[in-house]
Amino acid sequence: MKRRSWIALAQVLPAAPAAAPQGPELRDIHLPPDPSWFPPAPGWWILAALLIALLVWLFRIARKRVRKRRWLAALQDEVGRIASDHAAHHDPRKTSAAISELLRRAALRLDSRAAAYQGDEWLAWLDTRGSTTDFLTGPGNVLVDAPWRRAPKVDVDGLLAATRNWLAHAFAQEQPNA
Repeated sequence: MKRRSWIALAQVLPAAPAAAPQGPELRDIHLPPDPSWFPPAPGWWILAALLIALLVWLFRIARKRVRKRRWLAALQDEVGRIASDHAAHHDPRKTSAAISELLRRAALRLDSRAAAYQGDEWLAWLDTRGSTTDFLTGPGNVLVDAPWRRAPKVDVDGLLAATRNWLAHAFAQEQPNA
């Protein structure tokens, strides 16, 4: 009898509703592919351009410094050569002329108007640029007329020291014109 009651109950109860349609068939979410590294975003292009500009600027500064150091080393070597020539030949006229020529070349590198200076104006310019008094009132005052005198009295050691000192100070103050 129990069995019948279940069957009767099943007939009395309404049937389970039919499965309602669930909508479109859904699939798993797929992520889009990772973006490629090229071409980069505009910000990276700007950053790259700024970096390249910075590197070019630093390269130019470094190149100028290297050139300046090489040029100063060549000038100091030439002062040494002039000193060794004087030690070998003891010719104060030739020595003072060589130092005067060296200082003129170095001065032209700093100021193109230096070629026009003569006499005390030239010596004053040397003193001003080198922050010294070695030329107008010191051993460098012979540069004005020693190369043309027959037997000039020249303090060659003092003149060489003044020249080395001037080269070190004049070029430490300002960049030479390249």
